[in-house]
Amino acid sequence: MSLDIIKLFTKKQEGLLIAKDIDKILQQIAKEDNKTVDYVRKEIQNAIDQAYKSDNIIARNNFIKLFGNKNPTIEEFILRVTLELK
Repeated sequence: MSLDIIKLFTKKQEGLLIAKDIDKILQQIAKEDNKTVDYVRKEIQNAIDQAYKSDNIIARNNFIKLFGNKNPTIEEFILRVTLELK
């Protein structure tokens, strides 16, 4: 992930990203990795799903602190983690 993408995460006022910002980020990742946006979405969602199902108790507890027992969408995950990084 490029620094430009990370800057976009952190530069939004009040820590709020909107769907079109996330779409731009996914498009940029896809372009940099020479993949489709759909592929990038599936890979990110797969990583989120794996974290949600983790057997690692520390990782699982951290996930529950952020999302409860809900498996978040990509947008929910990015928005929540962005707010936590502020």
